[in-house]
Amino acid sequence: MKILVTGSEGFIGKHVVKALKKNHKVLGVDRRNNNVMENLTMSSIVDKIVSDLKPDVIVHLASNVSNNIDECFLDIKTTINLLQAAKQNKVKKFIFSSSAAVYGNSYPEVHPINPYGLSKMHCEQWIYQFVNKDFKAVIMRFGNVYGPNGKGVINQFIERLKLNQSLTIYGDGMQVRDYIYVDDIVNSIKAGIDFGCENTSFDCWQLGTGNGNNIFKILEILSDLSI
Repeated sequence: MKILVTGSEGFIGKHVVKALKKNHKVLGVDRRNNNVMENLTMSSIVDKIVSDLKPDVIVHLASNVSNNIDECFLDIKTTINLLQAAKQNKVKKFIFSSSAAVYGNSYPEVHPINPYGLSKMHCEQWIYQFVNKDFKAVIMRFGNVYGPNGKGVINQFIERLKLNQSLTIYGDGMQVRDYIYVDDIVNSIKAGIDFGCENTSFDCWQLGTGNGNNIFKILEILSDLSI
């Protein structure tokens, strides 16, 4: 199977590409990779990448993890470009990395409270407009992902504990998040490629443990492990 992975040089992307290459032909596209035309906000570039590879599946991980409004608009534009190219080139399945940020503070209702969450919600809505019996999509709403080479709060705490450095906690430390290991994300993406949308054209998966922890609890667990 031929698979196009966007955001292939990012934290999650590197893990996904490594896993998929074991059984598939994979092309990774990332703005940090100077060997390919990586500006996915330009439809002509996206059209060429997709038409050259003619992938069976697109795994769209590329995203600006930002609340900058201009960058959020670019993420929506990139998603639309990929959807249009996918339709034109008869791609069979589209895997999209959404986020638990679409819920804001209203889980399980979708009610984003920042530009990043809002942009993910709009991307989901655009995907829904494109799906049909010949073009299926699996939206995956990631929790807070951690693991090797990650940059999230768990990785930051681990590195500082290793160096015996002080830790900085923003807010009151009571904000609750669902943390998920990167290998579980990879396995979910593999499952989405192989089994997603078996009886429908559109699936939406929440990827997490189902158990939230606040920052102080995470710090307590990590401190116990470091003793």
